Amino acid sequence: MILRNERGAALITVFIILILFMVLGLSIMGFTNQSTNVRVFENDQVQGKMLADMGLEYFKKYLEKNLVFSDLQSAIESTDDSALLAKLNPIAAKMADTGHPTYRQTVLPDNKGAFAIGYISHPFYSYKDGSNGPSQPYIHRLDVSIIGIPPRAIGNSSLTQKQVELDATVYINTIPAPFHYALSTPGELRLFGGSNIIGNVIASNVVTTTQYRYRTIPSDSTSTAQWKTGPDSSDSGAIAAINKPYIEGNVFLTSGNLYQLTAWPTDPTTGQVAAPTADTISLNSSYVSSLGTSRSELDTNKVFTPKELQGTDQQTETNLSYPAGEPYYPGYEPPIVQKQTNAVESLFQSQTIGAFIEQKMADAGSETPGFTVGSGDPATDTGPQSMQFEYPDPYTSPGEETDREFITPTTIPPGKLVIRSTYTQNIDSAPVTVRLTGDHFSGLNELYIGPSVSANPDTKAYVEMGKLSSFLNFLPPGNTDDPFTFNGTIYIKGNLDIVGDIKVNGTIYVDGDVLIREISNLANKNLVIIASGKISLTDRYADKTFSEWSSLSPSPVLFAFLYSDQGIEVYSIQSRNWINGGIASSSYIELNTRRELGTDTQKGNPSRMTVQFNRKIFDESTPGLPAGDEFFFDTYDVKYKTPPANLTIVP
Repeated sequence: MILRNERGAALITVFIILILFMVLGLSIMGFTNQSTNVRVFENDQVQGKMLADMGLEYFKKYLEKNLVFSDLQSAIESTDDSALLAKLNPIAAKMADTGHPTYRQTVLPDNKGAFAIGYISHPFYSYKDGSNGPSQPYIHRLDVSIIGIPPRAIGNSSLTQKQVELDATVYINTIPAPFHYALSTPGELRLFGGSNIIGNVIASNVVTTTQYRYRTIPSDSTSTAQWKTGPDSSDSGAIAAINKPYIEGNVFLTSGNLYQLTAWPTDPTTGQVAAPTADTISLNSSYVSSLGTSRSELDTNKVFTPKELQGTDQQTETNLSYPAGEPYYPGYEPPIVQKQTNAVESLFQSQTIGAFIEQKMADAGSETPGFTVGSGDPATDTGPQSMQFEYPDPYTSPGEETDREFITPTTIPPGKLVIRSTYTQNIDSAPVTVRLTGDHFSGLNELYIGPSVSANPDTKAYVEMGKLSSFLNFLPPGNTDDPFTFNGTIYIKGNLDIVGDIKVNGTIYVDGDVLIREISNLANKNLVIIASGKISLTDRYADKTFSEWSSLSPSPVLFAFLYSDQGIEVYSIQSRNWINGGIASSSYIELNTRRELGTDTQKGNPSRMTVQFNRKIFDESTPGLPAGDEFFFDTYDVKYKTPPANLTIVP
């Protein structure tokens, strides 16, 4: 009995062991099969993303090959772009019903997969700028959706989850090349001091340093201004350590290289620090050292590399990409630096800005309604030498100029207006031609300001623009102190001084210099200033700390694109400048700033100089903006997701 019981227990034990092995075997087989499915799914996802990326590139290359510039010109003239969009039909389907989107499929050879493209077209806009001169650029927005289809998912609706959808915003446009970048110049870009750049940069070469250059103010009339460099004895050593320029974007070099300034150029006659010129600093090897352009080389040389990984940051921190509403507090990676063969050309290929404005002034003609200011030598002339559009009745304030004429809003004609100055004395002593304040120009879309045809050819107008309170110590009775408000195009043969807020949607052409002081502009519109002379930003919010500046209302950010035929120099040693738009020059760009000490070591330190590219140049029409002589494709908002199950794919 005992032996039989022992043999029965052994048999039961063997059965239990066999069952255990069977369960384990099935589990292992299931796990292996599941792992294989996961691996295939992940591979499909990778393939789908790559195929979607390929589809987007194919979409752009197809348009570049099959569209010609005359297609866009025809669309502008006829205000009908159906013929242009019809060229998309062979490769893309128009998605009228977003709930059940339709895509047109392109299959790659050798069973490499496929991609399918669909698009939603937004109405394009284009406004003629008159019979002469350039027209408003063509801008057409497409919401493009591309499905990347792995080989085994082609024609198999049950494998939709293996596909990847890429969504992007694509602009087909003729916006001139300089307005596609945060900073753009065919010459040299000098990023001195701690400038923040948010957006792409293109230049022949880039020279960088943590120091900055500034000009001293003469103490009296007999002294001369001198150029100096900082950080100096008034700055702490900490400022020198943190004063690097930062770039969040790509850097494109067209003919030169990336350099680091090792010594300041000097004036050979005085031995002092040299003033900025259009001459290329980098050609003088005694002042610069050449840098490599790879990320590892930039990191080794600490160029554009704001932070170093330390301690637990190596595991917890990631690269920072700040939203559009904030300054760029940098992360750990330098920008990508690439060589590009084509330089950005000047704005007008066959005409200078001065000649263009001269032609526009002539086209306005003597028959255009307008006003004439002055009538000759102010020593003998009893007529007004300046005019101002502000009050319902003529008003002269105590201490104000007695030769200023105040024009009532009811006398402003609709459409076009010409203000002519007959003043012929030397330019340096010329009075202000016109002061533009208030919101009395709602009926105008074109404003011309310059010397009359009988004036000396060298005569220039002098224009002030802004809020009246920026010019006066008091406000006259009943005045609302509105910023100068305008929607359209302004042509100025002379110099422009902007003081205080403005609300301008459109383009200001200036055959002269532009001085910009404390101003803001409409955040939801575009202001473009195109000048033949230098554009300077100075004395802007010098008395504000960064926290005080950032809390100002309205926002102190200048929403504008600035273009100059000469160099653009921005000094933020005392001023605080934040440009939401872009800066472009056909000569050179030099940015100088002194970064502020900060208390937040994780965010870095705020800069007094930020240039942030504004995509509204594509989304909002800009009256008067000239059209380029080629077309571009700009892509934004690229996102990936799993496509919906109810899509339709057609061959």
